[in-house]
Amino acid sequence: MLTELREKNILRMLKERQFVKVNEIMQENDASISTVRRDLKRLEAAGKLKRIYGGARLETNLQDETDF
Repeated sequence: MLTELREKNILRMLKERQFVKVNEIMQENDASISTVRRDLKRLEAAGKLKRIYGGARLETNLQDETDF
């Protein structure tokens, strides 16, 4: 799966659940743990999520953002 698609899927998962475990991301995207960690690191640097132990949570300022 392409990086862009994985990242969009991760953000979709977070919008639905507010918190996602690394294992859940791995299973849904059929990706390795190192790939998921790189994706989470990149998304955190962009300010889209906050990495926490074992997964990630949606950055608080993005929870109220509406979809276009």
